[in-house]
Amino acid sequence: MADSSARPQRLPRLVGALFLIAMAAAMASNALVLPVFTAEELLEAAFARSGMLRIASILMIVNCIAIIGIGAGLYEVLARRNVFIALSYLSARVIESGLLLAGIIGVLALPGLGAQYEAAAGDDIAHLQTAAKAAINQNWYAYHVAMIWLGLGSLLLCNVLYAQRLVPRPLSVLGFFGYATLAIVSILAILDLDVGLIATLPVFVFEVVLGFWLLAKGFAVPAGD
Repeated sequence: MADSSARPQRLPRLVGALFLIAMAAAMASNALVLPVFTAEELLEAAFARSGMLRIASILMIVNCIAIIGIGAGLYEVLARRNVFIALSYLSARVIESGLLLAGIIGVLALPGLGAQYEAAAGDDIAHLQTAAKAAINQNWYAYHVAMIWLGLGSLLLCNVLYAQRLVPRPLSVLGFFGYATLAIVSILAILDLDVGLIATLPVFVFEVVLGFWLLAKGFAVPAGD
């Protein structure tokens, strides 16, 4: 009997672990690519840190896999309440993952461009610099469009979490605020109105707290659900 009651919580706990894995992989990859993206000598930095860029790309792929896992893992939980919301959330996370994967192509291009730069001269350098900036822009735009999908899709998730009291309601409210802010911040960034990463702090707090909460307690599933 005890084993039967514990079984329904295994999936939420797996989802909690995936939230934490995705967050850790995203933060670590960002820390690795940021010194290159912000370097004054972009191609030299890309060549010198080519190994770090490749590791960052692997971490980004781990993040993408975890994102799809979260959507798939929550599908069953959400579908018991609303199939449309379950499909919408899963679709949003798959699209988010696909966009982030498109952005990874830009990161993977940088080590090769850096290597070509070391052997280039004259006009070739200007072309390589243009290509490197385009690769970074590809990653940047893919990220922000992905965050718009994540923000909008996750509002549906937070609606179910709040209405069904699957987690403490203050946590659901934080999720509403965080994901709405994330979508708005990314839209503003695309419109060249960057308000800074500090605006994404509520999402960071929500996903970390939710991840640990699900690991520790799972969802508060009503009796007979």
